[in-house]
Amino acid sequence: MHTIDYIKQLKDAKFNDEQITAIATIVTDIEEKQKNHLVTNEKLDKTIAELKFELIKWIAGTGFATILAIAGLLKYMVH
Repeated sequence: MHTIDYIKQLKDAKFNDEQITAIATIVTDIEEKQKNHLVTNEKLDKTIAELKFELIKWIAGTGFATILAIAGLLKYMVH
């Protein structure tokens, strides 16, 4: 339905212009608040990319730390 159809439906139900305006204002406000809480594909893709980057950093960091630990143990064992 379109806005005009909603207005006509409210007028047919004997709502006056002030009531219709109040309802329209409330509905618009609710819609705007809901839009702020929606996740777009763009936001989701960006968040996933950021998380992947963080995961790669952690994997690389722990891998490097493991290599250093093994190298340290080998050095200790050889001498």
